[in-house]
Amino acid sequence: YGYTKEELLKMTILDIRPDYEADRVIQSVKIINKGLVNVGEYLHKKKNGEIIQVEIIRCDLVFEGKNAKLVFANDITKRKLTEKQLSENEVQYRNLADSGSALIWTSGTDKHFNYFNAPWLKFTGRTLAQEIGNGWAEGVHPDDFDRCLEIYKTSFDKCEPFEMEYRLRHSSGEYRWILDMGTPNFDSTGEFIGYIGHCFDISERKLFEDTQTFLLGCGLPGTGEDFFQSLAHYLAKTLKMEYVCIDRLEGDGLTAQTVAIFNNGLFESNVRYALKDTPCGVVVDKRVCCYRHGVRHLFPNDLALQDLNAESYVGTTLIDSKGQAIGLIAIIGHQPLHSEGKAESLLKLVAPRAAGELERRGAENALKEMLVQLSQAKERAEESDRLKSAFLANMSHEIRTPMNGILGFSELLKTPGLSGDEQQDYIRIIEKSGVRMLNIINDIIDISKIEAGLIKSEMKESNINEQVEFIYTFFKPEVEEKGIKLSLKNSLPAKEATVITDREKLYAILTNLVKNAIKYTEEGEIEVGYSKKDEALEFYVKDTGIGIPKDRQAAIFERFIQADIENRKARQGAGLGLAITKSYVEMCGGKIWVESEQGIGSTFYFTIPYNAETEEKNVVPEPTPPEKVNQDVSNLKILIAEDDEVSSMLLEVELKTYSREILKVKTGLEAIEIWRTHPDIDLILMDIQMPEMGGYEATRHIRQFNKDVVIIAQTAFAQIGDREKSIAAGCNDYISKPIKKAQLLTLIQKYFGKQLQINR
Repeated sequence: YGYTKEELLKMTILDIRPDYEADRVIQSVKIINKGLVNVGEYLHKKKNGEIIQVEIIRCDLVFEGKNAKLVFANDITKRKLTEKQLSENEVQYRNLADSGSALIWTSGTDKHFNYFNAPWLKFTGRTLAQEIGNGWAEGVHPDDFDRCLEIYKTSFDKCEPFEMEYRLRHSSGEYRWILDMGTPNFDSTGEFIGYIGHCFDISERKLFEDTQTFLLGCGLPGTGEDFFQSLAHYLAKTLKMEYVCIDRLEGDGLTAQTVAIFNNGLFESNVRYALKDTPCGVVVDKRVCCYRHGVRHLFPNDLALQDLNAESYVGTTLIDSKGQAIGLIAIIGHQPLHSEGKAESLLKLVAPRAAGELERRGAENALKEMLVQLSQAKERAEESDRLKSAFLANMSHEIRTPMNGILGFSELLKTPGLSGDEQQDYIRIIEKSGVRMLNIINDIIDISKIEAGLIKSEMKESNINEQVEFIYTFFKPEVEEKGIKLSLKNSLPAKEATVITDREKLYAILTNLVKNAIKYTEEGEIEVGYSKKDEALEFYVKDTGIGIPKDRQAAIFERFIQADIENRKARQGAGLGLAITKSYVEMCGGKIWVESEQGIGSTFYFTIPYNAETEEKNVVPEPTPPEKVNQDVSNLKILIAEDDEVSSMLLEVELKTYSREILKVKTGLEAIEIWRTHPDIDLILMDIQMPEMGGYEATRHIRQFNKDVVIIAQTAFAQIGDREKSIAAGCNDYISKPIKKAQLLTLIQKYFGKQLQINR
């Protein structure tokens, strides 16, 4: 508490409790004196004014002949902060489950289902209340229910993983095929608490399998026109459409012969007609010829032209083995298709076989080639399913492992009698597990943005030497702590080292490659450098690590590929880092490759264009530290603008030693008001996302009147471009959450000029 023994002996409980808790103190003492409560959690005040949370344990005893209380006070401030962070993490993990494409469910030890994620509810169109318990069974196809229930119960009783396929009713009313993979679920103590399931829509795969079975069962040589009639009937029945036309192009492609037309159950064939190049459609030989998306569609003449805009048109051209168009397939109906994607996928599957039949009847060639293509397509579909399953299993492992460390050691922190060293060891483990979890989430978010096309290049002037030297300085302590040597090689003089590139992506590329080298290198050295080759800069990160097998060197740049690597250490990650790196390199206009030998090491190379000419661009200038050299950092007046109480409390604790006064607000409007009444503020830590007014707008208001106060933006979103937005709004610099004390104090040192002693 900061008091001497003599000071404490002159004090009462009221003196170590906050003033605003005086009434609660009086009531709690009355209850304690009645012997009703011996354990509780309270707020206490240290001599320096700091408020801490404590856990109190009391027991009665006789002391110097008088009845007394023996009281144990345990500082639980860090534990309560950890508990709150865990609660916030749970919300984050739930959001992560809801943002993916997998349908996820969980069940308890009573075999009843207790959770379904947002994609599941969107798929079925039902509410959570309707699905939990045994409500999910209403959506399962009656023909599949008994089989699924038997698989689930048998696996549950044996506590074994299972896979099953069944039809589940979609919100559109149709049944779609689902692959359901269930895994036993255990808590941090290893106790079985139920099952967790991950489901994927495999309707397209089932459609492929059914179509392949159909194709293999009909249309063999010698069956005349039966194959095309069967194909037309199959397409019409599968997609519930009225008309299917299959045509062979003749001569110059402007004449066609209908080899099969399915017209509400009737077939016609051998109808020849001329094709006209017109976008609106004309009637030719009792058929309407219409051009849509470069595909010619035919319609029976009983469909009026004015009705065509309301119809469903999906079609494809049949291509022979030489790449020439030899025919057409068109699917037409009065009602819109439930899913055009389904129709297009089906046509792509049957098109090679239909084209092969047309070609065979002209030259007896393409049958074997078509079957090989179908087999290869099936293998690719199976490989895709297998990689998805492996990635999902790996992600489950990657998320559950750090969570086990966080929850397990948080529980151990509650153990009475822990020594200070033991507490610090447990806290370090929780911190490392949290960092690992954050890295996984960041990788998933980054790869999702890349696939969605949300990440764009921000080209501007960048000093290559400064960037690689920053990487070297940043990772040097971590590398040396592992007993490895880190070296740096720059090849360009300072005046030639400025190029036009995306500096943030270049930082990310180098960071990912160096982190990979550290991860897989146990001894030896890591070297980072670059050289100019022709019109490009060629960077490299060389290590003496475990190396990569020759047959895996191309695959490691594919997304999720680590889920398929058997090496145990390689599975410690989501398998996304190198895929993200490859995407960033390509966005910068370069390429990436690796040279490696098992047991000797690896060298990763990548290039970016060398363009040393300054271009006229809207470049955000680098912030210039104000004229505050060697200011007494312990005498700073600091404003913390942060609406999250835990984050605000953490910043206050970390900065207390380096300030004379700390002010705190929760909104941008409050930040402006407090600055007006305290113009001598030296530093503002400005959260970007706050109620009433955000950090960007608050910064712009302050900058209208004060250009000197140092403003550092802080945000939990940490998206590419945030730093540039912060500086454009008037901030001096930017830091992303979770904020590390060393990084924060380095920024303070940068702007106030005094060397800080940082307790790491």
